[in-house]
Amino acid sequence: LATERVSRVRAGHRLRVHPLTRAVQADPGQPGGQGGVSAGAGRGAPRRRGDAIPCGPAMLLLRPATLHDLPALHAIERSATELYYEEGFSPAQVDPRSEADMRLLLKYTTVLLACDDDEPIGYASFYTRGPFLHLEEIAVRRDRQRRGCGKALAQQALAEARADLQCTHLSLVTFSSAHWAVEMYSRLGFRFLDPGETLPQIDLLQEIVEIEAAACLTCPPRVPMILTVRPPPPEPAA
Repeated sequence: LATERVSRVRAGHRLRVHPLTRAVQADPGQPGGQGGVSAGAGRGAPRRRGDAIPCGPAMLLLRPATLHDLPALHAIERSATELYYEEGFSPAQVDPRSEADMRLLLKYTTVLLACDDDEPIGYASFYTRGPFLHLEEIAVRRDRQRRGCGKALAQQALAEARADLQCTHLSLVTFSSAHWAVEMYSRLGFRFLDPGETLPQIDLLQEIVEIEAAACLTCPPRVPMILTVRPPPPEPAA
């Protein structure tokens, strides 16, 4: 999946999540495996090492990224952004994250690196925000898109959310005109957040949307999408 230009990481807006704890089975038979979500520890879940998992014809390894992976992460980001340019977005609207941006991702979010053998080909970034596990970014190298890597990352995030008993939804923000991304997330079970929809702490997600809109006044609209992990707890009686 091409890079999702979701909210910029800023101190005070991000909460640290534990690194990856387990891998999930990729499903290379499904089309459009460009992007995804990730999974693992959640609040208080047991930690394990990531395992190599099948992804298309190769074995894909999902592992936590470190500062040593900055060059690889930056290269993936630049390559993934090419799809946006091919679809008519301008560099002013979608610019690859800088090294400083990447450092903030590593500091304030969980970043999973997808490797084909020892070759990094994609990554996902996510963090908890109230009852939401928010997908900050997914990027897969342009020449490795549509081969199941993104979907493997997405399935991993879904497992992360399910392991966290306080998480009710996966969330993300995407360009409404990025049809390939919207279609993929829809296949994974995401839906658009209805205007006026009331969910516990929905203001936390709306704040991210507002930050995105303010960051680029000339960009196409960005819209929130959510995937229900479990029903929210009932409101306490008055």
